[in-house]
Amino acid sequence: GQRSRKKGKKGKRTKLRILYANSRGIKSKLSCVKNTLQETEADVGLYCETMLGNNQLVHIDGYTFFGKARKEGRGGGVGICVKNSKKAVVAPHYSERALEIMWVSLAREHQKPLYFGVYYGKQESTSAERVNAEMADLANELEEMKNEGELILCMDANAKIGLLGEEPSRNGKMIQKVFEECGIVVMNATSKCKGVITRQNHSKEEEKSAIDLITATYDASQAITSVLIDESGDFRLRGKNQSDHNTILVD
Repeated sequence: GQRSRKKGKKGKRTKLRILYANSRGIKSKLSCVKNTLQETEADVGLYCETMLGNNQLVHIDGYTFFGKARKEGRGGGVGICVKNSKKAVVAPHYSERALEIMWVSLAREHQKPLYFGVYYGKQESTSAERVNAEMADLANELEEMKNEGELILCMDANAKIGLLGEEPSRNGKMIQKVFEECGIVVMNATSKCKGVITRQNHSKEEEKSAIDLITATYDASQAITSVLIDESGDFRLRGKNQSDHNTILVD
């Protein structure tokens, strides 16, 4: 009686599934986006490189889409879609900083909210000066958001941090410093992560890298049970052309 009732209440841990993908243009891959969300039963979909214009909306049955378009120039853009059944406890959060980043907060009982974010980092070809400014902004963003709650930030960092045994790139070294300063855990480097390669050139077998990172504050990293990098391509986004990035599932 009494004991089991109590236990039942505490044992109700909500499972959440997050799908992260670099879409390389979401408009042309909408039916695939829809299918992968449904197949994986994802509660939240995080997308980089949506390439949507400022007021372009996308409609996905059963989900609500929030987007942030790139301010100048083409390409880029980030977006998040949330299962409608979760909509009551989720709210979008747009950064004021000049970063390609956005978040949704998930309200939790008796706990600080959990923020899911998606970030698209500057290319390695960007000047060191601009990447420095970007990293300062990112560090400030993370610190500010950490005051609000726990964070899970999925990103195409455009940075190699040595996950394939390579020497970390310039961007890689810089972003690692930000992670260390802000107490951010890179889940790709933990035993909870299956799979390594996040980007694969499909016409050049040898051209592969690990530049998409799943990162989290310490408490959020403890709550993550598994990270699956879909190297086999079961959930890769395809349209007229397929994405050269592998989809990542986070539970």
